[in-house]
Amino acid sequence: MKAETKSSYDVIVVGGGLGGLTAANRLAKEGYSVLIAEQHSKVGGYATWFKRGRQHTFDVSMHGFPSHLKKSLEINWNAELAGSLTRLEKVVFDNPQFKIETSYDEKDYKRILKEQFNIPEEQSEGFFEALREHYAADSKIESFKVVFNKFFPGRNDVLRFILEPISYANGFDLDDPAHAFSLIFLRFMQDGVFSFKINTKKIIGLMVEELKKSSVDIMTKARVEKIVVADGQARGVLINGKSIAAQAVISNADLFKTVYDLTGRDNFDTAFLDQVEKTRPSSSNCQVYIGIKEEVSIPYVGDMIFTSEKYVFDVDELLKPGTTSMCLSFYYSGYREGSSDTVIVATINALWQDWATLSKKAYDEEKEKLIRRVLQVLKKYIPDIESKIDYVEAATPKTFQRYAGHQRGATFGTKFEGLEVSRLLPQYIKGLFYIGSVGIIMSSWLGVINNGSISSYFIKKYLRRKARLEVRK
Repeated sequence: MKAETKSSYDVIVVGGGLGGLTAANRLAKEGYSVLIAEQHSKVGGYATWFKRGRQHTFDVSMHGFPSHLKKSLEINWNAELAGSLTRLEKVVFDNPQFKIETSYDEKDYKRILKEQFNIPEEQSEGFFEALREHYAADSKIESFKVVFNKFFPGRNDVLRFILEPISYANGFDLDDPAHAFSLIFLRFMQDGVFSFKINTKKIIGLMVEELKKSSVDIMTKARVEKIVVADGQARGVLINGKSIAAQAVISNADLFKTVYDLTGRDNFDTAFLDQVEKTRPSSSNCQVYIGIKEEVSIPYVGDMIFTSEKYVFDVDELLKPGTTSMCLSFYYSGYREGSSDTVIVATINALWQDWATLSKKAYDEEKEKLIRRVLQVLKKYIPDIESKIDYVEAATPKTFQRYAGHQRGATFGTKFEGLEVSRLLPQYIKGLFYIGSVGIIMSSWLGVINNGSISSYFIKKYLRRKARLEVRK
């Protein structure tokens, strides 16, 4: 991608994650000159991929989305990207409490709650209605735990059925707001779970093509050293020692890095910095990437399996070292257009502190144990799995921290406090905006793309107001 840049732009985007790319695309289509500065050799942020050997391409974060992503892609990108989504046929829950196959939509969930959990129809309907009220009310007061216990007190099995997928998808826990849970859960319940018929490399490639059509400059291997601030206003950035001016700056980097390092503590008052200090990073995860030999096949066991050997569901247990609770995503030969590759990706929730202080030897040993646990779990579904594998690799919170630069390897950015911090940022530094995973509703692909789109409106509004004031001068 081009490294040549102009001396100034209307907008500079620090970091090429999905939120930053979306904002850049929207603003460029409005006629603003935009530069994206990405530290890696490719854009996408967590929406990334890697290739091993001649055959295997692994997608890091592209596993399951609500149908709303299709509309978001149509609005913010193009019809080709939106049309590449396809619904997953079978989601499986397999644990000591129950084994269930579902299409993962509201109609099927209500059926299962009645037939397998003996929940009366009016009880499950009441629960869904309560979630719809929280969906519309934008209430952050009542926790999901409170709402759940109103309808299903003491039903740990029902809790697992309802909460487990969202815990994997967005790092959700019982004390998070019911409003946030309803936004995520009800979107999935509308039409089920979707994934892409094309891989992440193709998706990001199509986005880059769209950005180039809009004359967005993309600079990769660009280390942004500083967001330049003067007289309380963002004036540009310092990239690889070169100063580039801008009317507005968007940070798509880690929220804490944006405040502390790129902008600098001296640009904020104590009250704001205290608020940042109280902002909690989200949890992280581990992933195990498994490649299947080209000449063999695996049976169809489902598209996504939530599996565990724990008899009682516990969100905290999902994060513990040694857990056998994980989400398995299967990509069979021919699933991706033009690819005969078969891969499996296991996602296991994790905490940074359980990996960060390990010695090199202990770290490697724990990664090997993780791989063995995943393979042992897979044997329940594919007994001869080990004879079919020709590649396996593990990633940990340290991997994600190293790649994305997010504090403590946080996969979903921050908890809800980060949303308010990001909204306050332009009030302290005029022309400085933040787009990233802040709060559960602004995480995952749909959340960050929508965040980029929404933020582009406020940035455009700021630039227009700034232009009017300059004309008056």
